[in-house]
Amino acid sequence: MSIHFLTQVDTTPITSYGRCPIFWQTYPLIGLLILYLLALLIFAFFIHRGVRDVHHMRKEYLTTLGLGLTFTTLQIISSTTSWLEFTDPYLTPNFWLLVGLITIHIISVCYPLFYIRVKLRRESRLVATEQLQFDQILQTPFLFEEFKRFTADQFTVNYALFYERCRDLQILSRRLEDSTSEAKVAEFIPISKDSTLELNETAIVVDLDPEISEKVEPWMINELKGIYKAFIDQDAYMRIELNKNLQDEIRRKYENSEISLSWYDDALREVYHLLRKGSYPQYLGCRLRTRSCPSSTRLKRKNKFDK
Repeated sequence: MSIHFLTQVDTTPITSYGRCPIFWQTYPLIGLLILYLLALLIFAFFIHRGVRDVHHMRKEYLTTLGLGLTFTTLQIISSTTSWLEFTDPYLTPNFWLLVGLITIHIISVCYPLFYIRVKLRRESRLVATEQLQFDQILQTPFLFEEFKRFTADQFTVNYALFYERCRDLQILSRRLEDSTSEAKVAEFIPISKDSTLELNETAIVVDLDPEISEKVEPWMINELKGIYKAFIDQDAYMRIELNKNLQDEIRRKYENSEISLSWYDDALREVYHLLRKGSYPQYLGCRLRTRSCPSSTRLKRKNKFDK
């Protein structure tokens, strides 16, 4: 005798969703896991309490760790209990994990990038403003004299004097070059009374001989050598400290008599940056603290005494 069993399988898709029951035996395990996460957060705060944060990363690290542990706890509670349950059952298991990742990304990545961009823009504006103010001091005779007297108190007056002599030489050579150019143009292009062409417009069109601009007068050579003996030479009484390669290059040109007006261009740029980054902030702080530096007070007294 044979017995046949028939089994009917329902092939219709499941349209309902039900949460698996969580028995009370699992609650202690969930509680221990949450307490472990809180203990880990407290331990992280404790070990970073006395650490010197040089790069300002401790706050970001602890914030990221705290947010991660918080959203992990919410994820555990949402997955194992009926708390924090939403209308859509498919959204509940991964909701807090997704919110935690987005929040951590915004705080740890987006905000630091935005802060760095704003800070760099602010610093660039401050640097540009500071450079304009420093250039104004160098171009104003009275302010530059006051700045030189302040550098004398700071034992950096050699750099200010070197900058002054090189700058005066450049200004004078440019004036002589401009006057020579005008004379050269007037010599080759005579201007009649009926001509409507002005001298300045003619000077823009005509190309001068390059030897004219490179010509160094004897007095310029003496001035360049005097600057070298006063500031660059090893036995100079007002010697300035520059880059070693730059000093060797200037000394080599001096020994080989390769003298030109651009001899001290690199040294002048280096001295300019040294004064702006070294002496100028101290000078500015002195003016902000006392409204007038002691050197400027002595300068005013000297002017009154001269009168």
